[in-house]
Amino acid sequence: DYAIITLDTGGNIMSWNKAAEKIKGYSREEIIGKNFTIFYTEADIQKNTPFKNLELARKHGQHEDEGWRKKKDGALFWADIIFTPL
Repeated sequence: DYAIITLDTGGNIMSWNKAAEKIKGYSREEIIGKNFTIFYTEADIQKNTPFKNLELARKHGQHEDEGWRKKKDGALFWADIIFTPL
């Protein structure tokens, strides 16, 4: 299963597939409109990692990152993420 999440340019979640719901634990109703930083650890947020990833994707047409991400219940999981601007 692959989580497919569509963000606006500010990192707000616009769409969310069933695999994303299963992996991350949020229902569509709970997550639409929230900022994608909700999935990052505090350490990554302090380093501005989420927005650096978006900027690198814009600059290069795609960016891949891996690291710890948070589920709804706070549990961490290792994720390999590919950012692709549309």
